[in-house]
Amino acid sequence: MKSTATRAVKSAHLLRPTTKLGMLLSGLMVVALPGCNKADKSGDAAKSATVQAAKVKGATGQLTGKGKTFAVSLTFEPKTPKVSQLFSVRTVVTKLDGSKVTPTLVDVNATMPSHGHGMMTKPQHKALADGAWRSEGMKLHMHGAWLFEVKVQAGGQSESIKMPFDQPPEAR
Repeated sequence: MKSTATRAVKSAHLLRPTTKLGMLLSGLMVVALPGCNKADKSGDAAKSATVQAAKVKGATGQLTGKGKTFAVSLTFEPKTPKVSQLFSVRTVVTKLDGSKVTPTLVDVNATMPSHGHGMMTKPQHKALADGAWRSEGMKLHMHGAWLFEVKVQAGGQSESIKMPFDQPPEAR
C-alpha cells in the first residue's frame, strides 16, 4: 500500500508544467500575482469623496478642493508625476472666502479606495515660511483612480478634504 506522502509527491509532480506552453503560463501567473488583485472601479473613488472636486488628470499638476471651512490647493512638483516616481506636493490652505489661513498642521495622503490600499511611502510634511506646506516622499505606485486626502488644523478647527485624482499610465 502506498503512503499518503508518496501519493502527495506524485500528485504534485502531475501539477508541474512539463511543456513549454505550461512553463510559459506558469511564468505569466507569477508575473501577474505581485500586482493588486482587486478590480479597478475607477468611478467609485469619485463617488465616495466627501468634497465636490472635479476629477483631474495628472498632467495638470494641480488639485483643488473645498470642505465646510477650508479650501486647499495642491501643486505637484514635478508637475506631472510618473508612476512609481517620488514627487512633492505644495499645499496652500485658505478660508472658503479666499482669506489667508496659517495652519498648525497639514497632512497629505493618497489612497486607491477601489483597491483597498494607499501609497507605499510615508510622506514628510513641513510648514514653509510663506504659510504653505510641503509634503515630500509622495509616490503613486500604480496608474488609476487615487483619492488625495488633506487633513488641516487651523484656528482650533480641523477638517479633512478629499479629492479624486487619475494617475495616467506611462506612455510607451
